[in-house]
Amino acid sequence: MSNTIALYPLSNFTFSTKEAQPEEDPSVSARLQRLQNNYEDFGMRRTVEGILVVHDHGHPHILMLQIANAFFKLPGDYLKPGEDEIEGLKRRLDERLAPPPGSQFDQITHGINNEWEIGDCLAQWWRPNFETFMYPFIPAHITKPKECKKLFVVQMPEKKVLAVPKNMKLLAIPLFELYDNAARYGPQLSAIPHLLSRGPLTVAGFAHRLPVELIEMIVHYVAEDSDYGTLASIARVNKALCEQARRLLYRTVSNRERGPELTAHPKCLKDFPHLGKYVHSYTILHSECYTGHDTEAHASPLSYPGTIYKNFINLKELSLKFEGRSPSSLLRFPDPPFQLETLRWKGRANTSALVGFLETQHKLRRLEVHLPANIRTDLSTGSCPNLLYLSGCRSTIEACLPGRNVSILIWEECESYDPLEWPDTLRLLSKELGRLKALRLLNWKYRCQLRSVQYLKQVQYLEISHEETTLHSILFALPRLIGLIFPYEFQQRTDVSGIRSPTGTGEFFELYPHLQFIDIQPRRSGILRNFERWVPSSRRLEGTVQKTFWTSDIEQHMPV
Repeated sequence: MSNTIALYPLSNFTFSTKEAQPEEDPSVSARLQRLQNNYEDFGMRRTVEGILVVHDHGHPHILMLQIANAFFKLPGDYLKPGEDEIEGLKRRLDERLAPPPGSQFDQITHGINNEWEIGDCLAQWWRPNFETFMYPFIPAHITKPKECKKLFVVQMPEKKVLAVPKNMKLLAIPLFELYDNAARYGPQLSAIPHLLSRGPLTVAGFAHRLPVELIEMIVHYVAEDSDYGTLASIARVNKALCEQARRLLYRTVSNRERGPELTAHPKCLKDFPHLGKYVHSYTILHSECYTGHDTEAHASPLSYPGTIYKNFINLKELSLKFEGRSPSSLLRFPDPPFQLETLRWKGRANTSALVGFLETQHKLRRLEVHLPANIRTDLSTGSCPNLLYLSGCRSTIEACLPGRNVSILIWEECESYDPLEWPDTLRLLSKELGRLKALRLLNWKYRCQLRSVQYLKQVQYLEISHEETTLHSILFALPRLIGLIFPYEFQQRTDVSGIRSPTGTGEFFELYPHLQFIDIQPRRSGILRNFERWVPSSRRLEGTVQKTFWTSDIEQHMPV
């Protein structure tokens, strides 16, 4: 079987009765005579029957009709001349098992699932002559078989009302009863266990018997160990576990080979676009969109031609990392189905594409991007009204800060700007600078003075170089400062040993009475930086180490 069959519990189904349906033929000989007459008029008879599979106590059962307490058969019957097999089987199943139109049971099932879902054809049986024997093959000497019977597996819905003719019984026969029991059920029915073994069956009903909290706990603990294989196996167990596992398997997407968290490869989203609804965080790397030096491969679903991106309805965080230019089609959506909370763009940003995209993002809270200095960029005041975190160079600040209530600003390296131009820029941004709560100012290429300090009256957290020439002048001008952060800088000339001591930190606590902590990075590290948090003693004459922690962002220095 090409698809997994979900088995729902027998107790989910409601059984009723309807008018009797007498057999067309009073005897076997009469039935064979009618078959011969039909063959002479229309040629070979085509018959279709459905294998309706449910489960009881976790074991698969087949729904079969028992007639006159004598023999068993699958629901179905012969087709009209020229009739489609699938549509014909649906018609025959309705005739046998559907509630009569207008009945109370028909009203109950209306709108739930009245449609039969026909699956794969599992077997073909051939009647070579006008006799009772049928074979799973056409005998070599037979050129004109008299009947072909096909057995189709039927995917039962989660709930359904089945109306059984009064002269019949609908019984659920377990597979272990059918297996190797041709004496009671005949060769066709006893072969069904073999046929079903070709494909996977999932006992869907058991998933709902587990508490949701337990299902979430199972998936959570497996995900904590980054056990991708086990998590993928859990997803195949049943519908509920599949849903929970998918939320973690596809929550983060990236084509990087290694990472600190569980990630799915973007290729799976191209092969199965519907999985895009589970994605919350997506990192697009340069190699994902370019196969060669300048050749666009459009491998990313967010730059791939078509409508794959429309499945990303829950995307919250998008990171773009490119070496040089980015694909021209990237982020050019007519109507994005998602509202980002975080957007990071490392490398040369496509200014026009970015500005157009930001016009659509009303819930964006965090923006990290470097805009080129030689292109004038104006971001309308209606774009990103909820922006709280901004990181970038001077061009980014001038384009994105005006008119927004940004509280955290990461002002990156000052490049190729005349320091004499700064007062005009700062004066125009004085209102926005006055709203800042946290500020990171590092890597000043020209070591120009921090002229913006006069506007930073609300800053509570400052990340700055310990080698800043006017450090104490800056700190004295910040009356609300409660947290001071000294990171390790690649180009620093002196280490922090002079400050990283009880007396060194004590000098700061004594000078600045509102200062509550100093975070110091003692040495160079990777993306996650190791800091020591120093807090004042009772008399504020010395500092003591309260804790050490790892962080990559100024926001993580701020108490919750």
